[in-house]
Amino acid sequence: MEHLIPLFSRPAFLHARLILAFWLMIYALVIFQDYLYAAFRSTGFYWSEVTLFNGYWLLFIPFSLAIKKWRPREGWSHNPVGLKALGLVVFGLLMSGLHILTFASFITLISNVCFTPAHPYLTTLSASISNDFAITLLVYLLITYALLYLQPATAVSAVDKSTSCGNTRFLTVKQRNRQIRVEIASIQCFRASKPYTELYTDNTKYLLPQSLTSLEQSLDPAQFLRVHRAAIVNKAFIKTLISRKNGDYDVILKNDQQLRLSRHYRSRWSPLIQPST
Repeated sequence: MEHLIPLFSRPAFLHARLILAFWLMIYALVIFQDYLYAAFRSTGFYWSEVTLFNGYWLLFIPFSLAIKKWRPREGWSHNPVGLKALGLVVFGLLMSGLHILTFASFITLISNVCFTPAHPYLTTLSASISNDFAITLLVYLLITYALLYLQPATAVSAVDKSTSCGNTRFLTVKQRNRQIRVEIASIQCFRASKPYTELYTDNTKYLLPQSLTSLEQSLDPAQFLRVHRAAIVNKAFIKTLISRKNGDYDVILKNDQQLRLSRHYRSRWSPLIQPST
C-alpha cells in the first residue's frame, strides 16, 4: 500500500512561470530589435505586423509546457545513448515542424480577417522555414533535453529516507511536487541505475538518489536478498526460479520482472533453490 502526501505545487508552478516569463522577454526583445532596426534604417515600423509576426516566439510557451507534461515511456532510460540521441533529434524535428505549420496557419487565419491583402499561407510557411527552422530546431532540442533527459523519466526523486509509522516501515521519496511513502513490504525489487536506484512495486517505478550498496544496509536481510551487484529482490515476491543449466539462475517476480542471480552472490541466494522441508 502506498500513501500519498499532497504538497503544494509551487515548484511546478514556478517552473511554468519561468517558461512563460522567458518567452515573453524574448518576444519583447525581438520587437525592440525590430524597432531599433527601423529607427536606424529609417524604414517603416508597423506595430500590428511586428507584434503579429513575432508571435512566432510566443508559440514556444504552449509547446514547452506540453513537453514539460510529457514523459518518455517506462524503460526509456535503459535505452542505449545512441537510440536516445536519435529519439531526441526526431522529437525535435517533429516539434519544429509542428511549430512552423501552426504559426503559418495562425498568420494566414489572422491576416485573412485583419489585413488586405492577406498573407498567403505558402509564402509565410516558406519564410518561416528559411528564416527560423534552424533556431527552432535548436531550441526544441535544448528544451527537450533539459525537461526530459536531465531528470528521471518516471519519478524525479530528491529525498530518500527510511521512516517508521507504527509497525510499518516506509521509504519516503519525492516525486515531482509531492512526497510519497512507499511501504517497504510492497517493494518487489531494487535495481541499480547510476546515479540512482530504481524501486519497483507491483506496477510503479520510483528513483532514489542513493546507491544500491548503501540502501542494502538499511533493509532487512531476512526479507531482501542481494542477488546481483545491480539487484536486490524481496523474497516474498519471487514467483519462479529458472535454471540456466550451468549453475546460474534467473528469478521472475510477481510483477513479471526477470533478474539474473549472479554467482558472486550465490551464498546469499542459494537457500532459494534448496528444496523445502
